[in-house]
Amino acid sequence: MEIWSIPQLVKLCEQMDSEGLHKFISDNRKNLAVLKEEIPHALKSAVNPAQLVLNSLEDFYPKEVSNVDGKKDSTLLGLRRTCIMLMECLSILLMYTDLVSVSDLVSEDVKGQAKTIAEEWKPKLDSLDVDANNGNSLEAHAFLQLLATFGIASDFDEEELSRLIPMVSRRRQAAELCRFLGLSERMPGVIEVLVNSGRQIDAVNLAFAFDLMEQFSPVPLLKSYLKEARKVASPRQAWKCISHQCAE
Repeated sequence: MEIWSIPQLVKLCEQMDSEGLHKFISDNRKNLAVLKEEIPHALKSAVNPAQLVLNSLEDFYPKEVSNVDGKKDSTLLGLRRTCIMLMECLSILLMYTDLVSVSDLVSEDVKGQAKTIAEEWKPKLDSLDVDANNGNSLEAHAFLQLLATFGIASDFDEEELSRLIPMVSRRRQAAELCRFLGLSERMPGVIEVLVNSGRQIDAVNLAFAFDLMEQFSPVPLLKSYLKEARKVASPRQAWKCISHQCAE
């Protein structure tokens, strides 16, 4: 990333330019690691960082073209990933801000707007299919991240939220999201669902993250997964599949 890029990032935040912020991130996606480090700092320069991030979510579900396939449209996929990243960056900023300042950064008005967006997004999760079944849903991730970042999880039913976790269980942020949402005590039930649906790798990852290895011993789970994988693939392919999932 060229030396002028970061000042430009700060300027976009100062101007509360959510559209420009999206374009800047899209144009510099090859430097995503740098952006993830710099955006929380740049957000500090915004008059209202939480409002800026909230504004950036506007086109997560395009209004003009309702039949756009979010799994095939690369532009929409990129936009959705950017939305999630911006919410994560705001969460990072809030983590390093004292409690009084947090209430200033995320006002009740902003929380109300976030809740309205969440209520609009939630019904759309009912139609999710393949990605959700594989634990890699951007839509479910964005919804849960919205609740976590803006501190509105308590406005939604905890049981319903826990049922969404298998939709994001393969995403690297899954465990952290569960903690932010206050779902740690519900993890045994979530892991049980994953085991029963043949997603032992995800189950092991979450069991490790929440120190539930005694209750969900990884060796039997991995053996069970390998046994099922061998039914549909050669041993080499099965081990390759395990390695791929563990790396995600």
